[in-house]
Amino acid sequence: MKNNGSNSTDKDIKKLYLIYAVCLIVSGFIKGYFNYKDPSEILTENVANFNSINNYILLQESMEALKHVGYFLNIFLVNLFEGFRAFLFLLKTFRFLCALQLFFSFLPMLNPYFFPFNVLKAITKPYFTLWRALIPRLRLKTRYLDISLFISFEVLSSIINFLTGLLTTLMLLIIALQRFNAL
Repeated sequence: MKNNGSNSTDKDIKKLYLIYAVCLIVSGFIKGYFNYKDPSEILTENVANFNSINNYILLQESMEALKHVGYFLNIFLVNLFEGFRAFLFLLKTFRFLCALQLFFSFLPMLNPYFFPFNVLKAITKPYFTLWRALIPRLRLKTRYLDISLFISFEVLSSIINFLTGLLTTLMLLIIALQRFNAL
């Protein structure tokens, strides 16, 4: 049977392992954006001499400091997540407009200079023009086939898929930080 003192120490050790795991995940992000000592290095220095009282107090102070860093990172990541989510919504809307433009370009009876179609063309033309300049048309006997429209649409879809995966990773990181801050 454990006494209350060792039970408290076991909880602190569990918190330490959770802090260390979160720090390993977050340290990759931190190293690129901030210039200070890696939190995992601070923890490994403190774990080596965990049994002494002075280092235990230092460990408690380090845990509190990391908790404050966790709050900052949580706020930073939530704002970054919301920004990426808004950008992803704009990209999906633009992809929908590009799909409409591709669909309407194959219908010969629609006049692209009247109201709904001229706005659609004005919005998507710079994007498609960029890709037309990069990718030449294919010559098929007497006709030309412009594949740059399809490639540009696929590139846009790939960017959207990448950002969706990035948002999922950010959401998992935010959840892990919120669980860490709840300790």
